[in-house]
Amino acid sequence: MFALWPLLLYYLHQGNEGIEVKEGSVDTLIEYNEVHMQYDEESGGIGSRGDRSIIRYNHIQDTDGAGVRLGGHIVDGIEYGANNQVYGNTMVDCRASAVKVMVDPQGQICENDVTLPDDVDEDDVSVEP
Repeated sequence: MFALWPLLLYYLHQGNEGIEVKEGSVDTLIEYNEVHMQYDEESGGIGSRGDRSIIRYNHIQDTDGAGVRLGGHIVDGIEYGANNQVYGNTMVDCRASAVKVMVDPQGQICENDVTLPDDVDEDDVSVEP
């Protein structure tokens, strides 16, 4: 497994993804990073278009897109971004969603601490199994 560790990176991005696992990557570990100010609604603070990534213990804040985006790109007929795990992350003011799943199947997505933006009504939030 490839790991971005123990780098403890801080991204003040103001653009697309703060961290992006690209198509064809497998078994990537993304942990203990801080990503702030991501301003692409279609993207995420952290994205995985690779398979079997583990995204854990990150702090993602102030994104126009999702906190974490999984999948969403087909290359040569292959849809990447499956079987990822997302847990133990803190996501604050991620305006599109906490976790945006664009391909199935995925691994565990649980125990993330999510704080909604002030302009989002909790009654408008949906959670799908």
